[in-house]
Amino acid sequence: MPPPSISDVFHLSTLPNTIFVYQLPTSELIPIPFINGLSDAKTQLCSITRTADETSIVTDIVLDEATTPAGLKQEEWKAYKMRGPMPFDLVGVVNNLTTPLKAATIGVFVVSTWNTDFLLIPLAKHKEAETALTADGWVFV
Repeated sequence: MPPPSISDVFHLSTLPNTIFVYQLPTSELIPIPFINGLSDAKTQLCSITRTADETSIVTDIVLDEATTPAGLKQEEWKAYKMRGPMPFDLVGVVNNLTTPLKAATIGVFVVSTWNTDFLLIPLAKHKEAETALTADGWVFV
């Protein structure tokens, strides 16, 4: 993979809204606001993944008390979107993106789509992450 500053495909933009990572037991139904958010143009990110063990939802949709199921776990993140699109056979993108963050001991959560990758950083560490990524040659637009 070329250095991130060489191609604007690898440039990062910051999503303005706080992103929430929710975890639900598989026995819980997905709350309706998340389902509705999939078709809402104002939703910047909504990824729903279900496995045999859990349902994870990554989104900028905020639940109110009335729609929050019992047992819901939630964490706040800052999200960065790689400009993309990137071909599927491109190797090492996430590795290269997370290497400077590993050196800075900053944990990450990554969501990949057909066109691009989203890098999520714990909200309390996002400025530190931006500094580490910039020093490594990543460009924020």
